[in-house]
Amino acid sequence: MMFLRGMATNASLQIISTEGLGEAWKWKIWRNISFRNICLCDLRGRKLNVALFGDLGRNFDAEQVFKQSQNAPIVAVFAGMLVRRYAGKGFTVCSTSASKYYLDLDIPQVQEFHASLTDPHKPILLHPCQVQNPVNPADLVKNWRTIKQLKSLNPHELEPGTTFLCRATLKGIDCTKGWFYWSCFHCKRSISRDGINSLCIQGCPKNPPPVPRDGRHDRRYGRHDF
Repeated sequence: MMFLRGMATNASLQIISTEGLGEAWKWKIWRNISFRNICLCDLRGRKLNVALFGDLGRNFDAEQVFKQSQNAPIVAVFAGMLVRRYAGKGFTVCSTSASKYYLDLDIPQVQEFHASLTDPHKPILLHPCQVQNPVNPADLVKNWRTIKQLKSLNPHELEPGTTFLCRATLKGIDCTKGWFYWSCFHCKRSISRDGINSLCIQGCPKNPPPVPRDGRHDRRYGRHDF
């Protein structure tokens, strides 16, 4: 079982399955990072996915938790988690550098959750990592281009789906056409996009699309306005 904190409201959740370690490429740090997915369920049967990144995922002893779950529920308290919404997946709870979890704490919230259980106890399920997308850094080198090189490419000579990488520094922003920041129109919280709509993490409806703005990228071997 799991008692999860850090969401808009507190929720008591049960671990129903956990996956093995996987790897995913993180562009912000330019390296692969390990993670572990855990599937949870509340007393109403609603499911929620939790992703533990880095040391938090590696140190989560899934085998030991599985063994303990054969006889009795296991309660954990998660704190400092981040709630995100992904297109096609719904809400996912992700760990951050400030996240922590504690097992079998003697607190009223966990006791209340135990007392509310009515279904027969079932051990958690162990699965291999279902989805991961590690990247070979050597493959990135082959696709590296400068802005000058990108501007000289002939798009008609490229294979469909060809992608290139270019690191650049934002040197300026043209505000003559307006300015926006990526947030909900109603509650000002973070939003994401599913390709069509702007999705608020709080579920606020009818978010208007942001207004595009012009900027400029500079690189040692070229400059590009967009």
